[in-house]
Amino acid sequence: MNIWLTHFVLSSLISVAHPIAALANGASFGSVAPDTVPQPRSSKAVISFVSPPTLFPIEGFAFKTAYRPLPVYDRPGGSSVGELTMTNANCAGVEDSPACHQVGPWVLQFTNGTQYSVEVGEYGYSAYGLVSYSQSTLGPNGLWSEISSEMGPLWVLTPAEAVIPYESLVHVVDNFDRWCDQPGSCTPVQQDMRAEVRRVAEGQYKLLSCYLHAYEVTGMTTADRATYYRVNLAEVEPGSGVPHLPRSGFVPTRNLNGSHTGTFYSRGC
Repeated sequence: MNIWLTHFVLSSLISVAHPIAALANGASFGSVAPDTVPQPRSSKAVISFVSPPTLFPIEGFAFKTAYRPLPVYDRPGGSSVGELTMTNANCAGVEDSPACHQVGPWVLQFTNGTQYSVEVGEYGYSAYGLVSYSQSTLGPNGLWSEISSEMGPLWVLTPAEAVIPYESLVHVVDNFDRWCDQPGSCTPVQQDMRAEVRRVAEGQYKLLSCYLHAYEVTGMTTADRATYYRVNLAEVEPGSGVPHLPRSGFVPTRNLNGSHTGTFYSRGC
């Protein structure tokens, strides 16, 4: 999806043993963020990360509440087909043990004992969650979320607070195809603007930010059933040249092809 930042190139779809570090619109990024590991290569856009604290430790080291597997269902309100479990569950509560310096991986274990991989992403520093490409739906005891696995789509039921929307994590806009002076008043990104944004990404301006993105997200707004990021031009170092770009404006949260316009870095700079 991203066609103009090239410092990192993502590899193939993650295996169960390697959670995704979210620099995260599923594409290749230019970044100074360290310790980057692959994102999903699905053509679909990530909608949310599903991270119940009973299954995923906080910052990769400690559980806020007692660990327990998460039941998995064939459909919302349907039959349980197995559970999501951490393969080194014996490390829950003893994360400081030398043998438990890394938790996970997480697997889908069916009732007959067979195990399959699931997509897991990093949405905060060493904070992981199941990757969902669909909007969660309200159930009587929480939210139903569809997750991806080797066995196809399956569903989990979690408290609402365990579902972290992708767009709530975004702090910079990346590859965007429309620019809006006001929500709903948008035009295609012109070639000169695209070229200047590329120059920022290539490091031709000395930004105060440690990210190589022209625009930072300062908020979100909705108009005419569409959602927009409110963005400001990144500040530059004193005495440095300033990109020839609008100081502020709005960018739709999705491109016309459905891809994300915004991204985030789970581990910061």
